[in-house]
Amino acid sequence: MRDFGYSVASSENGVFGLLLLQKNRYDVLITGVDLQGVYGDELIRHVKHGDPQLKLPPAAYPPAILGIGARWECRRLLESGAALCLEKPFGIHLLIESINSSIIV
Repeated sequence: MRDFGYSVASSENGVFGLLLLQKNRYDVLITGVDLQGVYGDELIRHVKHGDPQLKLPPAAYPPAILGIGARWECRRLLESGAALCLEKPFGIHLLIESINSSIIV
């Protein structure tokens, strides 16, 4: 992604990703389903709605959400609030086009 001019932040698991999203502003969140600690669909719900049990508010600046995965994984991500989902496998140019169409300037 950096080769295409994007700044990128990544996390080693869903919990750390959630913490990054609470502390920083991002234009786009790209997630799959099978994340360690917090599944991708749970991550999306946390970002969009917060989590009273974890005492987390919704993200102050919710990003556009792009899911990636198999067909059944995409269904889960879309139901959780992803704007769109790319079925694996996909090419880098489709990913770039999807990101560009998701970002509101």
